[in-house]
Amino acid sequence: MLPVNPQLTGESSDLLRLLREIAKEVNARLILSGDTMTGELTLATNTVTVAPLHFVTGPLKTSPVAGDLEYSAGHLYLTDGARHAFTTSSGVKITTTTVANTVADTTLYSYAFSANELHDDERIIFDIAGVYSNASAADDFTIYVKLNGTAIHTITRVGGNQTNAGWQLSFEMTTRTVGASGTFVHFAKFSDNDKVYVQSDATEHAVDTTTTNTIAITIVWAAAKVGNTFSCTQGSLICHN
Repeated sequence: MLPVNPQLTGESSDLLRLLREIAKEVNARLILSGDTMTGELTLATNTVTVAPLHFVTGPLKTSPVAGDLEYSAGHLYLTDGARHAFTTSSGVKITTTTVANTVADTTLYSYAFSANELHDDERIIFDIAGVYSNASAADDFTIYVKLNGTAIHTITRVGGNQTNAGWQLSFEMTTRTVGASGTFVHFAKFSDNDKVYVQSDATEHAVDTTTTNTIAITIVWAAAKVGNTFSCTQGSLICHN
């Protein structure tokens, strides 16, 4: 609540009157009773340069109270008896990527984390899916999950002739520490109509969170044939902050 009788030493009486009127108008529009807002608050429309609501990071309250909304170290929290972080999503894929009749290493989905976007105590899940067919049971393919161009997971699907088989790949990573010597752990799972492949690393991997980091999921067919076609139709990432 703004004070309706501001004291500004050395300022003109006209300016003081103006400030008092502004304070009265703001308080009236907020519909305040003491320090409590009793009416609806309508925020301004966002623009390309201004957000209608902006949180400044700070320490969390020592004792959270139900209804509290807090922002700290990249986490937005709501307390409903216990403090919980919001889950967010990004990078929704709205076009289809098809890889057919080629042995070129081709990107199905990628997402670039900007510098300092990754923070500790954060679990990120990439989930992509689609459909594929192969010319024969001997026509296999390999899926790669890459960090900045280097494969951190390699999954080769072997055997079985499929026509319009549904598939799904999930890649999960948890950032443990941040900075130039940051660390994370990760896990990958690929499944289709009749096979499931799972990989998980027991050791931490290095990542410099102060620079841009790109996760890319790619595919390589073992042979270039007209009947070998692999399509990624959807994908996104979910951040458990």
